[in-house]
Amino acid sequence: MPKNELTTLSWQLFQEEMLQKLQSCQQQIKELDVRHAHINQ
Repeated sequence: MPKNELTTLSWQLFQEEMLQKLQSCQQQIKELDVRHAHINQ
């Protein structure tokens, strides 16, 4: 396997991991927003 293919593969894996972390963070933010809304009522 040429080096650039390996780099591309690891980059894709890195992007997938970052997307999963981002989605997880967005979910936490939504949950915090909901709690915050309840407190402010």
